[in-house]
Amino acid sequence: MKGIVKMIDRIRASFCESEIPIKETEEEIKLIAPKKTENGYFELHFDLPDITGSEYILFPACCYDGNRFRAVKHPYPLIFSKSNASPDMEITITDVPRLNKDGSGEIEITTGDVAVPCFGIYSQKQNKAVFIFTAQGIGEHNFGLSYRTGRFTVSYPHMRKKKMYRHCDMVDSTDKGIPFDKGEAIFIPYRVVEFECGSIHKFFRVFFENRKCMGMDDTYSPAVPVSEMWKVHEEKFNKHNWKEKRGFYSVGIDEIWHQCWQPGWTGGAINSYPMMKLGGDASYQRALSTLRFLFSTQAETGFFMGGADNDGIEFSDFSTVKEP
Repeated sequence: MKGIVKMIDRIRASFCESEIPIKETEEEIKLIAPKKTENGYFELHFDLPDITGSEYILFPACCYDGNRFRAVKHPYPLIFSKSNASPDMEITITDVPRLNKDGSGEIEITTGDVAVPCFGIYSQKQNKAVFIFTAQGIGEHNFGLSYRTGRFTVSYPHMRKKKMYRHCDMVDSTDKGIPFDKGEAIFIPYRVVEFECGSIHKFFRVFFENRKCMGMDDTYSPAVPVSEMWKVHEEKFNKHNWKEKRGFYSVGIDEIWHQCWQPGWTGGAINSYPMMKLGGDASYQRALSTLRFLFSTQAETGFFMGGADNDGIEFSDFSTVKEP
């Protein structure tokens, strides 16, 4: 196959777990359903020989180095106690798609989980790397992307067979196939970029140089002018988010603690700058008042309280606050 050299051994395909032939061009691969079914799915497998499990695995904005870090199951937000945290603790993540530390295991995601529909692998041992790019999906269905040692797979529709990620844990997958008629064909676009690679810096440089190679539409969609959107935003904040009693802009409008006040993330103080920069006189003064309120919540340690009740009077952090 033109453009594909040593790192990819072969490409093969299956339909509902049964191997099927492929018809390939430089830009896409054609697959044909061998039978009629109400619950079908295609899989396109890229076999990678001489893989040891030590390779760097990338799914852009989803998995870096295969997310091969210590993982803990914990509800949102992840707050460590003194007993399970220390200044020299190893890198720790939550229960997200990942490989095991030795490179075994499997990652199953969809193109909706990544910034670019792409898989990348860098072998320091071989001084080589390869990126396999595809498209978002076909029609209303995203493609699935999966990797286990020595094999990258694109599925249509997305088919996570074991687990899928749901905030904030890996849960049993509910993915199902879709109806296909016998002889029905699909086309999976792809592009392979393989190159000599002696560093992780070159690996990412080549990725960024090619990240738009599939030519997917990324034009800006027409929308309401920003000036008109700002008018709606300012009016809404002054009407619904202003807390007169303590003088601050709340995060949201529901009367629950994390919708009332948070210092960061989507916190109330984050709105102060645009309200001061773009708003009217009343918005300016209220934004200043919000900043004063923020600094009134600072503890002796220098840190800020994590949340407040609906009136901004009772304070707590994420680990101890209770919903009304």
